[in-house]
Amino acid sequence: METTNSVTSKNSLAITSLVVGIFAIAFYLLDGPTWSNCLGMLAIVGGTISLLQVSKRGSNTKWAAITSFVLGLLVIILTLISLLSLVPPQ
Repeated sequence: METTNSVTSKNSLAITSLVVGIFAIAFYLLDGPTWSNCLGMLAIVGGTISLLQVSKRGSNTKWAAITSFVLGLLVIILTLISLLSLVPPQ
């Protein structure tokens, strides 16, 4: 049996959602808001779930959970700004 210390354990969901958030930013910069919205939402959901897991387990990947949440939120905000700039003034 393998036992791990909860303080030094890694949360793979936090790391995965961080990678998804980085891909969301890259897709937004390269392709626009087509696929980046989906990836941004996945990064937000993954970051939120992993942040809840970090608070329960005491993992050392809180930075990855927060960063993935912020990256996903940034993609969604950038998409909303670009969509609002397309709406003609009345």
